[in-house]
Amino acid sequence: MTVTVRTAPKIWAFLVAGFVLGAVIAFVFTWVTHAMLVQESTDGQVEFSFASAFGFFLIIFGLVGMGLGALVFLLVDRLGRRRERTAQLVVELAQDDDTPVPGA
Repeated sequence: MTVTVRTAPKIWAFLVAGFVLGAVIAFVFTWVTHAMLVQESTDGQVEFSFASAFGFFLIIFGLVGMGLGALVFLLVDRLGRRRERTAQLVVELAQDDDTPVPGA
C-alpha cells in the first residue's frame, strides 16, 4: 500500500501566537497614547480609563494578530505540502500474548 507522509502544523498555535503578539502591541500602544493624553490634559483627567482603552485596542490588535497568524499558518502549511513524500506501507500480523508465532 502506498501512503503520502507530510508534517502538518497546528493552527491553534499560530492563532494564539498572533493574539499574544497583538496583545503586547495593544498594551504598548495604549500605554503610549494614554500617557500622552494625560500629559496634554489640563487637569490630568482623560475621557477613557487605561483599562477601557486597553480592552478596545486588545480586541482590534488581537484580531489583526490572529489574522496574521492564520496567514503565516497557510504559508507554513503550503511549504509542508511541497515536502510531502510517498512511502510504502507494509502490514504485518502481531500477537498480543506471549505465545510463539508459528513458523518463527
